[in-house]
Amino acid sequence: MTCLLSAMASHDTHKLTLPSLLAPFHHVDLVPQAFSSSRFVFPNFASLSGSHKAVEALLTAPGSLHELQTTLVDGQVQRVYKKLWPSLRIFWMWAANEHKDAVYAVFENQRPTFGQVFDRSLRAAAVFYDVYGIRKGARADLALLPAQLL
Repeated sequence: MTCLLSAMASHDTHKLTLPSLLAPFHHVDLVPQAFSSSRFVFPNFASLSGSHKAVEALLTAPGSLHELQTTLVDGQVQRVYKKLWPSLRIFWMWAANEHKDAVYAVFENQRPTFGQVFDRSLRAAAVFYDVYGIRKGARADLALLPAQLL
């Protein structure tokens, strides 16, 4: 929600599109190196000995998708994923664009695509922005009700 609202602060909410939201990030490589198939190192699952430490070592090994690095975060040394997306917002925009025609979820006979869910999220964000006056940094609670009650 916050990520969409921050994008909306500088856009006409009735004209939001994926390219317009991605425009400020045109200089950023939106796909981390781990998602480049030529650079991704697939773990050798046959070499697992069954221990938790062995699995963790394999999954977080250099070159793997979940490679760890030690870095300073808010004044504390922590181990973090090296190939982490810059933000959840950028990851969602990449996924919505990359898989726009793929099925995002299946519920009974409904099969919305990534593109349809992204468009719905923009419309919902526009309602929060235009109707309720929610802006970047605001806190909002959402109560999800079963469709039968609506």
